[in-house]
Amino acid sequence: MGNNDALIEIIILAVVAGFLILRLRSVLGKRHGHERQRYEESERYSPKTNSEENNNVTPFPTRVDASPPSVGAEVSKIHSLDPNFSEDEFLGGAQEAFRMILAAYGGSDRETLRALASDEIYEELDGAISGREDRGETLDATLIGIQSASIDQVETVGSIARVTVRFESEQTNITRNSEGQPIDGAPNQVETIIDFWTFERDMSNDDPNWKLIETEAGE
Repeated sequence: MGNNDALIEIIILAVVAGFLILRLRSVLGKRHGHERQRYEESERYSPKTNSEENNNVTPFPTRVDASPPSVGAEVSKIHSLDPNFSEDEFLGGAQEAFRMILAAYGGSDRETLRALASDEIYEELDGAISGREDRGETLDATLIGIQSASIDQVETVGSIARVTVRFESEQTNITRNSEGQPIDGAPNQVETIIDFWTFERDMSNDDPNWKLIETEAGE
């Protein structure tokens, strides 16, 4: 009986996780092309949820900024490719992707990363996770809150749309060695981090999913 209950619980959790990913993909409708430096120090940008630390911090309210006038024309091109495109809905989905990808990276959840990122980005993150595992290190990280999210650049090439989003977030990141001792970061060391993430989608494709194709650490 106990085994059956455990199996049912696992199935329910898997269905819920799958639903969240599908919902995120349907909302995340656009991408922005901005060639930026990829993460060289992936550890710094990969928080995972830590319930104890979350109990000690107050999440910041999220601010969604309107896209600057310079990208307005390109956003109009996206509308011509998909009349149902909504900047607000896209930014909402982008923020959810930001949370999920950071948590998946910090928690070594390769399945989620593969679903939400391009092959190239996945390989980079997978390599960083493998290196961490080989060294016996763990990443104890918390995304305290996203302070703001705004469209930074938009590019359309044929039916391909790319949207770069600027995220400003508050995070704590602690890397621990095989003995559990902190080797980088501290529990009370809150960082304000700026990231530029580029998402891409082929608007002529029936698949509504957007994927992360480029990342850059801001200053």
